[in-house]
Amino acid sequence: MKTAKVRLAGFVCYILVTMLLPATKTSAQNTNCALIINCPSNIVVTSCFNVQEFYTPTASNICCGVNSTVTCSPPSGSIFTVGTTTTVTCTATDCAQNTNFCTFTVTVLPGNCATNYLQVQCPSNIVVTSCTNVQEFYAPTVTDLNCTNWTVVCTPPSGSYFAPNTTNLVVCSVTDYCGESNSCSFTVTVLLGPNCPTNCINLNCPRISW
Repeated sequence: MKTAKVRLAGFVCYILVTMLLPATKTSAQNTNCALIINCPSNIVVTSCFNVQEFYTPTASNICCGVNSTVTCSPPSGSIFTVGTTTTVTCTATDCAQNTNFCTFTVTVLPGNCATNYLQVQCPSNIVVTSCTNVQEFYAPTVTDLNCTNWTVVCTPPSGSYFAPNTTNLVVCSVTDYCGESNSCSFTVTVLLGPNCPTNCINLNCPRISW
């Protein structure tokens, strides 16, 4: 609203003039900002050993683009056990902290598992001759046609001492990352030498005077 001065026949008049201004346009918020996440189809595999599976769900939002974070439980790269069906839940979070999720399953069916792909070869039986305890070191050989990560445990462990005139059983067990296992065994025999003293400890007692 403005005031205008008008002069008419020697008189000064003031007139209130109302000016209508166009309204300011405001951008309406986009209400179609749905966060969409797509999981892969259900995974079914047949195996004689545990299986490692990788998967990459996709998420998009018309307001945020593809800048969304997706996490899965269990995560991609997990190991799935033979004979199980596991539900994987993936959750997406966009730039506005909206969330959405999807699920799929990973099923590992047991196959014809007559063959063990994990093999362990123990050394030959060890026989030594000694008058004292003997320390022995040994390392089984492992071959694995399926997995590359495996662990070998021997009982008693390599580097143990074995007493003379004994035969000792050593069992070595191996387990790989895929859940397969195998074992082997050998013996460590320590023969008593021909010229060993009958008593390796000489004890001299002091003489007592009465």
